Amino acid sequence: MNAPAKNPFATRLMIAHMIAYPVAFVWATAAIVPSLATLSNEALALPAEQIANKVLWRVGAVSLVVFALAHVTALPWARARANEAKTRAGRRGYIAATAGLGATGIAAAAVAWGWLLTRGP
Repeated sequence: MNAPAKNPFATRLMIAHMIAYPVAFVWATAAIVPSLATLSNEALALPAEQIANKVLWRVGAVSLVVFALAHVTALPWARARANEAKTRAGRRGYIAATAGLGATGIAAAAVAWGWLLTRGP
């Protein structure tokens, strides 16, 4: 009853697409603190809306890069068609790359937010 997918490329890329969102979110969370911490004193004198705009552009850039990278790492798996060995190797590579991206994002967020929350007044 488990019929093979008619288009494994699209199916696998859609799986990678859905998994890319939480990975990019983790990295966006990790990028907030460094984005705030690296603003110059001149930038901090700007109105709050402009400061938020600067921070959001930086966070957005990090998220976009990670989101694209999460898709690119899925390409070998998505492109492997009938060759079972290539499919297995591509899937393993994708899982390892995505787990690595997610784990480093979680570690970066923990370090950044830990630094912010423990640095005192």
